[in-house]
This record gives sequence, C-alpha cells and structure tokens, in this order.
Amino acid sequence: MLTEAQRRSVRRQVSPGLLAELEREAQRGYEPHRSRAHCETLAATLQRAGVDEVTIESLPWGPRHRYGPWRGPPSIEMRRAELWLLDDEDEPELLCHSVAHPTALMGAYRPTKVGGEIFEVVDVGDGAGSGTFGRQRLAGKVALVSGYHPRLAQYEALVVRGAEGLLCGPGAIAAANEIAPGRLLDPAFFTDHRPFGFNLSAGQYERLLRLLGAGKNPRVRVHLDLRLTDEERPLVRARLNGSRGGPKVVVVADLGETAAAGVALVAAIHGALQGEDHLALGRDLELLLVPGDSGAVWWLAEKEKAHCLVELRACGSGWQLLEPPPSCASVVSDLLKDHLEALEERVPIAESLSPLLTNDEIPSAGVSFSAGLSRAQRTDLVGAVAGAVLELTLLDEGHLCSLLAMGELFAADRLVAHAHILRRQLRQALDDESTRAQQARHQLWHAKRTLRQVLEVENQRLNGCSALAGGRSTVALEQAEVQGRLSRFSGRLFEAVLGEARSLGDQTRLAIKRRPLSALERRAQKVIVRRSYDGPFPQPLLPALVDEDDRQWLLQHEPELARHPHGDGLLCWADGERNLLEMVEIACLGTEAYDLKLLWRYLDMLASAKLVSLEIHTNIASVLEAP
Repeated sequence: MLTEAQRRSVRRQVSPGLLAELEREAQRGYEPHRSRAHCETLAATLQRAGVDEVTIESLPWGPRHRYGPWRGPPSIEMRRAELWLLDDEDEPELLCHSVAHPTALMGAYRPTKVGGEIFEVVDVGDGAGSGTFGRQRLAGKVALVSGYHPRLAQYEALVVRGAEGLLCGPGAIAAANEIAPGRLLDPAFFTDHRPFGFNLSAGQYERLLRLLGAGKNPRVRVHLDLRLTDEERPLVRARLNGSRGGPKVVVVADLGETAAAGVALVAAIHGALQGEDHLALGRDLELLLVPGDSGAVWWLAEKEKAHCLVELRACGSGWQLLEPPPSCASVVSDLLKDHLEALEERVPIAESLSPLLTNDEIPSAGVSFSAGLSRAQRTDLVGAVAGAVLELTLLDEGHLCSLLAMGELFAADRLVAHAHILRRQLRQALDDESTRAQQARHQLWHAKRTLRQVLEVENQRLNGCSALAGGRSTVALEQAEVQGRLSRFSGRLFEAVLGEARSLGDQTRLAIKRRPLSALERRAQKVIVRRSYDGPFPQPLLPALVDEDDRQWLLQHEPELARHPHGDGLLCWADGERNLLEMVEIACLGTEAYDLKLLWRYLDMLASAKLVSLEIHTNIASVLEAP
C-alpha cells in the first residue's frame, strides 16, 4: 500500500494543463464515440505521456451484436431534424430545428423521405390513458399532447395506436413523478415501429390548439436525416505492464465526457512510476475509452477478465462515489473513498445519480464528476482516483490486514449511520402517544433485525477482501477476528438504542417482538427467487422481453419502481437461499418503507420474461431469523 507521501506524489503528477486541453478539444463539436480523429488525438496524447502500449481498435456496435448475453442498442446518427407547420393561408413556418433547438427533439428511430413527410395533427389532450383518445385513429398521423403525462401518452399513441410521431407541449404544472419526460421511449418499447417525437414550447402548443379549435386541420412536415445501422465504433486501449501480470485492473471512461480524466489519470500514474519514489505497478493496468454505454462497459470488463474495475462517469454537478450493490465486495469503493475523503470540504458532492451497473464477479466502483467544477477541483479528483487505482494494482495477500482494517472502519461507519436512522424512528414512535404497545415492540424488533442484516451485508463485503488480495485459507483467522469485532460493535449499538428507548417511555412497552405478518408477507416467505441470466441485468432491453400488458404496467409504475431497489439492486439478493420477504427486506435496508406488492408484481413480470424463476417452498429455514 502507498504511504501518504507517495499518495501526494501521485496526485502531483496530474497535469491541469493536459486535463484542460483535452476537455477543450472534446467541446469543439466532435462526436467522440464516432470520431476516429478524436481517438487518434487521445492515443497520441497517451504516447506523448510515455505510455507505450496504445492502440485504437474497433468495437462492433448495434442490434446484431451481442454484449454478454444481450444484443446491443440500435446505432443512431442524427444529422438534421426539422418540424414545419403548414397552414393553407400562410407560408410554412419552421417550429423546431435540431441544431438551433437541440432540446426540441425527443428522439427519432427512422429517417423520412428526402424533403420530409407531411402528417395530420390530432389532439389527444393529456394522453394519460386510453379513455382520453376515444376512437381516434392515429395510424399515419401525429398526436398532439399537453405534456402532463408524456410517457404514458407516448405508449398509448405510438405503441398501442401506431401514430407516426408525437408533439408534446409543456404541462401547466410540473409532473414531479415523471422520469425523463423530454425523451422518446427506448426503442425496445416499439419493437418494429420506428416513431419520432418533438417537444413544443408553450406558444407553439397553444397555436396548434387554436388552429384545431377553429375547425382547421393543421398539418406538419417532418424532415429527419439520420442513419440507423450497425457499425464499428473506435475504442482506445492503453496498457501499463505490472510485475505480477495475471488479471488486470481496468479503468473505463467514455470517449466523450470523461475521456480527458481517463487519459490524465493514466498519464499521472505513468509519471509517478518514472519518479524518484520507487513506485512500481503490481498488476497490469488498462485504460479503455469506450462508447458511452454501460452494457458495453461490463461486457468488455468480463471479456477482458478484469481483476477489478473503476468506471469514470459524468454527472450534472459536483462529484460522487458510485458503489456497487451491497451484495458485492466493497474493497474498491472503500479504497476510493479513503483517497477521496480529503476532497469533501473542497469539492461539492452531487445529489442524485443512477446506481453503478455491476457484475457480481468483478469488484468495482465508480466516480462521477462534472465538467462544471473548477480546474483545480477536477485535478484534485483525478489525482485522488489515480492514487486509488495505483493501490489496486499493488494489492496482494501481504496487504490483507490493511484492507480488512479499512473495511472494518467503513463498515462501522455504515452501522452507525443505520443506528442513527433506527434511533430516530424509535424516538418518533415513542413520542407519539397514539402509538400502541405492539407498534413500539415491533419497532425495537425492526431495529435489532436491521442491524443484523446490515452486519450480514458488511460481512459479505469483507469476504471480497481476501479474493481481491489473492488470499484464501491463510486469511480466515484475521477475517474472523474483524467480523467478530463488528458483531460485538453491532450488539453495543443496539444496546445503546434500547437504553435510550427505555429512558423515554414505559418499560412494559419495550419487549422486542415482531408484529404479526400480513397474509402477503406470509405468502412471500414461501417463495424463492432464482436468476436465470448471466451478467448485468438487461434494464434497457426489458420492454422488448415482456408482453404488452407488462410493458404498460412497467411504464405506469416507473416512478414507484425508481424509489425501490430494482434490477441489479434487487436481484443481487436472489441467491436461491433467501425467501422473497427476506430478499426484499435486505435489499430495501436504505429505504424508509417499501411496497412488497409492487416488487412482487415486478418479479412476476421478470418471471414471465424468463429472467427469474419463482419457486414455491412450504418449509424453508429463515436465513436471517431474529431471536
């Protein structure tokens, strides 16, 4: 492991000038994921930094190519998109142009004829359900919706009724429960249909409504110049050889938004290796600059037999550490956190990010950051990540005690954080005079059960230390001692919570007892969930794998599902041992409340797509049975 002086030495190797130069180049109008010239610039920069093994390769991309068990998304290159309003009394009026109004285009999955195509406009109100459409025929026409429920309207108009396109006006109020309302649905929703969509301004929408209200039949001309094909996309690979070889440490960055950080990171590590601190790589280190698709990232990591993976990702503001699901080893994220903690006072932390897409077999973590940070802040971030990546190449059995100590420290922090949440919930329950004794007893049972579950999660995370360091049976004693200390610490945390509760209320109400299970929970105890697929969960392709009723349910319940662990976050606990109730409880540890009925319906949908199997067992021993 690196000393603090060596960590500082690596951070000093990051060149603010190089980082700024590469970021400026990416903003000059390149399309990095398709531009070979951009790849050649990045490769030349790495070679100038002294990295010898730099190559530009071709990555097959598109629906005819597989990434792990799944096919890739369609490749869409949009050159130009125009929307014209045609009025018999006036000259044609240009409403939207993809260059002048880039946010006006929702999306498009097919080109039009040269010169464009003309469509009749049909008003369907807010389009929230089939009842608002009446008996209107939309085939060959364009639907005009208010913008209250754009995704539901897209489904009904484009998928069910086969409209050629959608014109979406702004809603009168903000639709807080909508997910990405300004984008066209994923192509998987449309199967063989290839529609388009435009976002209208308030004035444009009102004008179309006035024309329709006056009895006129407004038409629009749509011109879409795009290419929808399979293609070969460039991929930049840079490699630094380590002394031990074997499985490598892989850093992945997008060719566009985070390529500059990836190049600066590898250049900094190479510079540190040439310095006077006598640093040397242990394992091979490889940088992959890939098209910005998470499925391709994980397919490449698995194909390359990565030892562990660090993904660089862009976000809206600030920075944030992206952790894998709690079922996976936390060594990589803990090591990154150890390097990044010093930045928390100087660099703002981002608030909302999508979770890290992960593969159970590859220890991983990610760091996201914004181009809006100052140059000094971005330099600090890249330097901290570079130090962590260098340490990842050094890990072997000799570093196991340090890894376990670091894992124990962060595990204790996470246990304390959960204990604070449980303490607050218990205080609220005891302060409420209307709280019945049964509810108070159950709240204590829930606190004890939750700390046991968190402890099990932390033990599972620590199990990854020995695998990453290369140790096996020789490290069992050290790991058992760490897990024993965590167990005792968890017990003391619960005693502290219980002691405070006893000081607040009637001790007769403080027996530890679970409330009676509901009928739904009793049924869930008899169900075992098993995964039927390998690799990452196919989230973008899910609509194409389920039937029409399930697609509509998925779309209607998207906001509720977003508040629950789903996809990888839920199915990482489908190990064939826990029953459905236990699986949901442990997956939802970080949420205040969860909807078991919603998640069960979601799993039923996945079972119909043969992604999981639901097996009924009438006699199952509980894995996490609380005393």
